[in-house]
Amino acid sequence: MSALQFRPPTQNRLLFENAAPPRTKALKRTNWAIEAKKNISNLGLDDDPRKPLTHFNHPPWLDSANVTVNDTLPGITSKNAPEATIIEAAVKQIRSLNPTITIYTDGSASAGTTNGGAGVVYTTGDPTAPDITSKSTKKGSKHTSSFGEEPTAMEEASDYILQNCNANDVVVIATDSQSLCSSLSHHSPASDTIRAKLAKSEAMIIVQWIPGHSNIPGNEAADAAAKEAALLLGPHLVKSSFFNGPGRYPKIDEAYSQLNSKKEKMIPCRSYQVELARLRSGYSMYLRDTQHQLDESIDPKCPRCGAENETVEHWLECPGTAEARHRIFGPEANLGLPLLTKHPLQAVTLAQKTLVGCLATESQ
Repeated sequence: MSALQFRPPTQNRLLFENAAPPRTKALKRTNWAIEAKKNISNLGLDDDPRKPLTHFNHPPWLDSANVTVNDTLPGITSKNAPEATIIEAAVKQIRSLNPTITIYTDGSASAGTTNGGAGVVYTTGDPTAPDITSKSTKKGSKHTSSFGEEPTAMEEASDYILQNCNANDVVVIATDSQSLCSSLSHHSPASDTIRAKLAKSEAMIIVQWIPGHSNIPGNEAADAAAKEAALLLGPHLVKSSFFNGPGRYPKIDEAYSQLNSKKEKMIPCRSYQVELARLRSGYSMYLRDTQHQLDESIDPKCPRCGAENETVEHWLECPGTAEARHRIFGPEANLGLPLLTKHPLQAVTLAQKTLVGCLATESQ
């Protein structure tokens, strides 16, 4: 047979060629731009102004020698300390800094998820009865959280300092967002803009964390201003980016704020991963509050300190876990929910040491 002679196709070849049905419709193609437009339309954001994109981050070596960040309050180891003790500690700390001006900042969101607002109150005089010289309010995002509006308030304060303060001023910015303080002190990209603005000022600036909702006069005034800002007329500012949609669960968002894929891969076994996920969600069977939700006969109070509810937030602030937290996490012991993702292995160790029965088998 000649090499050029036609050879009939084999049976396998015929089966292969006839296996796929003929295409009657063109493939429906999509990409990220198409999906983004759909999401914007579904969220009703088409006509709202958008927040400008930040194209460049500020270098981590940016000189900010004039800025000090205190993410703890001397004498206070828990946000659940007696109110009188918190007020006394906050007043003592602010007085010790001897500021020429004290600025209180706060963020607000309706139900913690929508209609944001940022409030800033500028004061002079003693912190027990501050003289409010002015205030500023700024309407926030439609889909947001109280935590998400805190940086906006701090940026407003930074702009005020740049325009009104000089080298003779000592400025205290008092905020109840411990996570924002931690972000600033660790040079997180999320707070680069604030850090850069503060570094440009000639004033000596101290960012001081104070517990919120403790009847500290300046903080209460800032809280009222933030709520007022959320009610301002006009369109909401749309965030420049969305991660998994609007923040419906701000506490879970806060718990996952320091997520690091490399650290997650270091978690050695499935049981650790499962319990960490439960703690980050706020529902662990080793917490009395969760047990009470499933069985009302179980007392939700903390077995260590007697606080009203043993939630995951309380567990990370409880005086009864303070010694273990400081031993395991060191200076970041009071960071709160972000500890669960910033230091996942250490969080497992804390659970083993302080939650009865938690991961007991693996810890042996």
